[in-house]
Amino acid sequence: MDVLGNTVRRQIIRKLGEGPDYTLRLSGKLRIGQQLATRHLKILEDAGLVDVSWVSSDRGARRKLYSLNKFYSVRIDFAPNLYSESLTSFDDPMQWFEDSSELDEIEERLRKLMRNTSSTEQLNPINLIISEVDEELNALERKRAKLLYIRNMAMKETLDSIVNIDRSERQMVQHVMDKGSSSVEELSQHLQIREETVRSLLEQLINKNLLEKKGEEIKIQPQNA
Repeated sequence: MDVLGNTVRRQIIRKLGEGPDYTLRLSGKLRIGQQLATRHLKILEDAGLVDVSWVSSDRGARRKLYSLNKFYSVRIDFAPNLYSESLTSFDDPMQWFEDSSELDEIEERLRKLMRNTSSTEQLNPINLIISEVDEELNALERKRAKLLYIRNMAMKETLDSIVNIDRSERQMVQHVMDKGSSSVEELSQHLQIREETVRSLLEQLINKNLLEKKGEEIKIQPQNA
């Protein structure tokens, strides 16, 4: 996420998404100096996001050819009472596999087209499949947006109903609610306060019947506790 936080590196990734390219050509497309492009490409290479191969040029000298080698989805959600960021790899689709006859049917149609040797005849049917997939993704995004809206309302309602706690205590409760559970060490890192202070705040929140601690796990106290 830190690597992708830079605007120039995202622009480079966008261009490499169109196909492998050279430093000089990338710097020209992005209108940046070649030295700057080289520096950012090295960061992407060190992060394992691009592959580098040496190829011969018309002038005889070999040049570095950069290409993307990862399949990622980056997502950041934020609002009052909400902040989450995720970097999900789809390099292994079976990791995210769910039984869906509808999606299996789309995939099977695509595989049949991929076995067709006539690329001209493939173009329109494959384009139709891409449109279908985009419609499915848009529907999922709309559903996800509504779910996040409902979740955020629930978080706000819960936190607004809690009285007689200070800012640090509220942040602790919010973090535990957001993650489902936490620990003293994690809360210390998140709030950037000493673990001793976290334990003191935790004791107060336990006495107020807001949090509970079982072993190392800290959770919202059950309503009937």
